[in-house]
Amino acid sequence: MPQAKLTIGELEAGYPMYCKALRRLLQQGKTAQDIERTVCGGT
Repeated sequence: MPQAKLTIGELEAGYPMYCKALRRLLQQGKTAQDIERTVCGGT
């Protein structure tokens, strides 16, 4: 079953803590590979 694509706005509205954590990782300079190893990357 294909996954639904969410817009950034929908993601922020439905998953605010996920977005906050992802922004924090980006601010810390984490690479996409680093982020994929976190809970944020496992969704």
